[in-house]
Amino acid sequence: MVRALAVASLLGAINCAPAPALLEHVQSPVLNGADDRLEAFQTPAETRAPLLAASAALVWTHHLVESAPGEVTLRAPTARAALDLCADEPFADEPAAAFCSAVLVDDDLVATAGHCLGADPAARACADLRVVFGYALASASEPVAIGADAVFACRRIVARAGDLAVLQLDRPVAAPLAPRPVAAAGARAGDAVVVASHGAGLPLKVELAAAVTEVAPESGDLTVAMDTFGGSSGGGLYDRDLSLVALVGGGAIDWEEVGGCSRAAHSDAPRERGIDATTLPELVCGAGWPSRRLCGAPPACGDGICGAGERAACPRDCPPPRCGDSLCEPAERGACAADCARYASVPASWLDDPAEDGAALARPSATPPTAATGCSIAPSSSGHRALLLAAALVAASAVARRRR
Repeated sequence: MVRALAVASLLGAINCAPAPALLEHVQSPVLNGADDRLEAFQTPAETRAPLLAASAALVWTHHLVESAPGEVTLRAPTARAALDLCADEPFADEPAAAFCSAVLVDDDLVATAGHCLGADPAARACADLRVVFGYALASASEPVAIGADAVFACRRIVARAGDLAVLQLDRPVAAPLAPRPVAAAGARAGDAVVVASHGAGLPLKVELAAAVTEVAPESGDLTVAMDTFGGSSGGGLYDRDLSLVALVGGGAIDWEEVGGCSRAAHSDAPRERGIDATTLPELVCGAGWPSRRLCGAPPACGDGICGAGERAACPRDCPPPRCGDSLCEPAERGACAADCARYASVPASWLDDPAEDGAALARPSATPPTAATGCSIAPSSSGHRALLLAAALVAASAVARRRR
């Protein structure tokens, strides 16, 4: 937080209001007691298969190379490099590609935490992210492999209320991917829940018996003793039947700086928040969205929505792929840079939205832009503004590495 405040001061010194995105998500969940996170492959098959089929990572587009219709390559720093982790921190050498998590709730709909889209949804547009399934280790000796069929673009934001959001994928999923049902009733204090998320941007981690300690009477949100991190937001909390009861929302600060590197913070007092997910059907149906599973209302040709199953049957609702419409569909990979490779020059080490000005400044030979907010970054004869900007970017990078 000290670094974040320093950045805000520096930005103020160059006549810019502090960018809200810079200070977002500094507080995220923390380890409660012992670290109970497991790799997906370490969990029982009856748990592992459903969770892998429904759990997704939200990944900024510059962390993926979509070079051809059947080829997708992950490009991301290790968690150790991204977060300045100490060498012996668990999972430190795994990739850190995800900025949030999500859960498949219908054939072409995923639910996530609303704050993953930023305070202004337009600032973190669908076009800048990918929804990636199967981002998990298959064994202790195999690297993460992302299947091209498991990478989806975001077609649109279907609905958003409070800290819940629902996104539509560019196409329906196919087996082995499968949605999880939404629980009819929320969890109660004392319940054990299964948690699956991409905390710290890592491949999927599962906690088999997190404990619900409190339920807010008005919102239904949960207080949970669970081992999650920034990047876990939007991940699923499931009851004993693996029905979705909540999404990871937030909590205490993740990391403590010890001896020049970062270690996971520990606490015996549960402060992690779960967002009640049982209202998802109400949210989606209230938006007038056709969802067979959530609303009992299948898509209808002519309703203006390209719903699941309509791709080939209704060209009025589902026009063919068009390069330049900001939607990267599978047939465009490797063929339409405007939709699928807009941020190819942004370094993999950049952890935030590639559309942000700082990402442009980080590109080789880039010219510092003028921010759209009217915050001008003009050189001065003394060079003080340039020095302040450079210092701000260095500090911002340090904060970004810690606020996932």
